[in-house]
Amino acid sequence: MLKFYTLVFVVGVLGIASCDSLKETKVYVECQGTALGFNCTAEHKQGSKRAKACWTAEVICQNGTVVRGNGCLTVGKDEKSSILIPNDKIENLAACDAVKTTAVKDLVLTIAD
Repeated sequence: MLKFYTLVFVVGVLGIASCDSLKETKVYVECQGTALGFNCTAEHKQGSKRAKACWTAEVICQNGTVVRGNGCLTVGKDEKSSILIPNDKIENLAACDAVKTTAVKDLVLTIAD
C-alpha cells in the first residue's frame, strides 16, 4: 500500500456570493495524506455566513490509478475545522503505486443555516 504521509498536499478555494450580502464567502480546503487517511482542514477566509464545504480529495498515481476520498465540513466566520477521511473510505488506495498529482476537486460551498 502507498504511504501517503510521505508527501501529499491538496488544496482548493471556492467563493460564493450570498443573495443577501455583497460580501463573498470563501472557504479554503487543504488535505494532507497520513498513515490513517486524508486529514482535511476547512478554513473560513471571507464573509460572515456559516458555510458548508464538500469536496473530493483526489490522487492520480503513477500507474494511472485514481484514489478518491470525500469530505464535508461546516465552518463559521474565521473558524477552522478538521476531519479525517479514513483509509477504509478512500477508493482504490491499495492499488496506487506512487503519487503523480494531487488535487481537491468538486469543491461545493453552500450557506449553512
